[in-house]
Amino acid sequence: MSSPAGAGSTFRFTARFGKAEQQAQAQSAAHGPLKGLRVLLVDHNASSRITLCAQFAAWGLANDYAVMPEQAIETLRAAAARGMPYDAAILDHALPGRSAIALARRIKADGAFAKLRVVMLAPAARHADIRQVCQADVDVYIAKPVRQSALYDCLAGIMGGATQAPAGPPVAPAPAPAPLQRLRGNILLAEDNPVNQEVARRMLDSDGYRVTVANNGLEALDAFRGASFDLVLMDCQMPEMDGFEASRKIREREKETNAARVPIIALTANAMQQDRDECLNAGMDDHLSKPYSREELRNILKAWLDPEAANHQAAASPGPVEKTSYPKVA
Repeated sequence: MSSPAGAGSTFRFTARFGKAEQQAQAQSAAHGPLKGLRVLLVDHNASSRITLCAQFAAWGLANDYAVMPEQAIETLRAAAARGMPYDAAILDHALPGRSAIALARRIKADGAFAKLRVVMLAPAARHADIRQVCQADVDVYIAKPVRQSALYDCLAGIMGGATQAPAGPPVAPAPAPAPLQRLRGNILLAEDNPVNQEVARRMLDSDGYRVTVANNGLEALDAFRGASFDLVLMDCQMPEMDGFEASRKIREREKETNAARVPIIALTANAMQQDRDECLNAGMDDHLSKPYSREELRNILKAWLDPEAANHQAAASPGPVEKTSYPKVA
């Protein structure tokens, strides 16, 4: 350290660190599913392009970009003609004039791109935007702003299948595991966020559940009065009527009509003990911290819809039962 009068102080130090070989190996293995795959990014925002392309390169992806739809189509066709087709096209929903939706439809309608995965980076704010994305038949969409972990998981998931060439004639898909078949039921999903709605609906649909979606607590009450449900997934924070009030009214209706108690699972971003207590006091039976994984959703549905679990609950007190909580996924 040197400290001349009137000139401030300067600090120096030397540190030696060992090479983090295990971490480097783990990162290399983690990037394995993506290494060498080809991605075309379609985004007219220069800053966003630079950030995403740099991330793709760090993951071992061969990547290129296009600014507008026509340029994207030309790039995709040229790559296919060279025998080096892209594995995925990532489209920014914010392309001028809603052209990202039209581009997605063109790609999906062109037989030359039959194996190309289409990912849409879409805002989470408007229902109309999400409906258009779904109607364009994209393979998956990610809510903006995009988290690197979510984007990586998305690409690893859809591209894992893209890299596996069939070894022989098409094989019929294996039947779903018996427990999942046994757990099918009628689910009421009360959730105001359109992206969260679509993600949960797809997970439930793929596991064989019938899903009714309500955008707020009032819609959830109307749906509950008009149909019979095996379980309710209830978001706590919703407009018009929140999940707490909706759950209280559902319990009141069950008492008035002498109906069987339907399990209500709170969907909440809060995991503090007082938040769990508030859910239980409102008449909810359990909670699932957001964001949650497919496996966590399956586990909590199994806990409440499996026949053995149901018998256990029936033998217990009719009041709310606090079950083991599930950890929040980053």
